[in-house]
Amino acid sequence: MRILFVLPSVPYPPSDGGEMKVFNLLKYLSLRHQCDLICLGVANPEIHEGFKATLPHIGSVQIVPYPTRLTRYLGAWKEILRLNPPSLARFASHELGGMLAAAGSSGRYDVIHYDIINMAQYHTDPATTASVHSPNDATSCVYFRRARVTQDYFLKCKLYISAILLRRYERKVYGRFSKIHVVSDDDKNYLDKVAGNPNVEVIPISSGYSYDLSAHPKATAQKAGGKQGPVVVVCGNLGDASIARGFSNFLRDVFPFVLNKFPDVRLRVLGRRVADDILQNIKQFSNIEYFTWVENFETFITEADVVLIPDLAGARGAKTRVVQAMGLNRAVLGSETAFDGIPATNGVHGLIYQTSEQCCSLLLYLLNNEDRRRSLGAAAAQLAAEKYSLDRIGPKYEALYYAAKGRHAETYDTKPTAP
Repeated sequence: MRILFVLPSVPYPPSDGGEMKVFNLLKYLSLRHQCDLICLGVANPEIHEGFKATLPHIGSVQIVPYPTRLTRYLGAWKEILRLNPPSLARFASHELGGMLAAAGSSGRYDVIHYDIINMAQYHTDPATTASVHSPNDATSCVYFRRARVTQDYFLKCKLYISAILLRRYERKVYGRFSKIHVVSDDDKNYLDKVAGNPNVEVIPISSGYSYDLSAHPKATAQKAGGKQGPVVVVCGNLGDASIARGFSNFLRDVFPFVLNKFPDVRLRVLGRRVADDILQNIKQFSNIEYFTWVENFETFITEADVVLIPDLAGARGAKTRVVQAMGLNRAVLGSETAFDGIPATNGVHGLIYQTSEQCCSLLLYLLNNEDRRRSLGAAAAQLAAEKYSLDRIGPKYEALYYAAKGRHAETYDTKPTAP
């Protein structure tokens, strides 16, 4: 099969959950099918070479520049006047649109994959080529959830307005696609109602690793009593208000107490688009290392004694970082939302907290107990292998593309019937 992926960024090195999802998918599909990419981004020969070296069977990779700041600003107002999400303007490119129009009409591809909701704007002619849209979650539903837990009144209003515009956009465009992909039944049920049953399929995220646990990267974490001290890793999109709030709560209510018990603890934070107030809080602690991206996420995770996920209102089931940390044999400590949609048993596959007090108590317990960290990590890796390995998830994606191709043929088959 010939598949063209239309992506908001180059998925290498995968520095957030969305990029990791695509990277894992390409890891499986590129061995079996022709996979070409058109990505928004900045051309970087070093990244391009690293990407091709890591996934040598990938086809062509074309990079289209992001729109300029002025273009984005004017485009946002244009989308607002159309009652569309203004975020579409950040990903709007006439060059990319022209390339996709040519690719769709040429018949070169069996399926075109459009990732995240903002890339759906490029699917304008459903009749040309079979299409898969993979927003991962019901995006408007996620924004409604974030709005409900946000305390800041201005931000709450902004999130509600965004949610309403996103819902309107989902209703307007999702019916164009041959297939829609989300990661949980909750998102499917929501989109079935909002968008009028636009052929939504549920496929969970993947850890990116095989079912064989012996083939997984090995942990390299220092013991809690080591010279360098224990390592706690926090990863997530800190530009997301719900994750940022959870992390801020941790810095304020938990980390000072942890430092009192473990003065040599190191907190390593990975996240993009961090607000200025959070950056200022981070700078108050010499024990915190902050990264906007890391070259090797596997190494970053396997060096951790504990992986902390402070998400307060994310999408159900869209927990790529949690699943990958579990697949890498790590002890994961997270909020209830962090494990939402993952069939994990609290105390067996990870530890779940509801309050800052619980988070503090559980984190200290884990840092004091290497055997407990090991047992949690081993059980987590087994669960991730059984539910989220590439051996389990890859064939489901493959079937999705074949189903999209078949549905498109049934819908737009223009062969004349016999008289």
